[in-house]
Amino acid sequence: TDNPSYLDQLSKNLTRSGLTSVMLNFLRLCEILEPMQELMSRHKTTTFSPRDCMKTILHQRWSKTCSGKY
Repeated sequence: TDNPSYLDQLSKNLTRSGLTSVMLNFLRLCEILEPMQELMSRHKTTTFSPRDCMKTILHQRWSKTCSGKY
């Protein structure tokens, strides 16, 4: 148990809630990329710049949020 390479290997195989670190990193990446699908789809179907697409999407989401409160 005093072998440093054994401890290093053991620490690499640890999981969090049954998920490996590779899987957790993949899920983090998916969380980032999923909202971008709507943005890229809007950009492909309109003549708006990516910045204008983002403004439009954010405004629509903000409007939905505000209309739901009243």
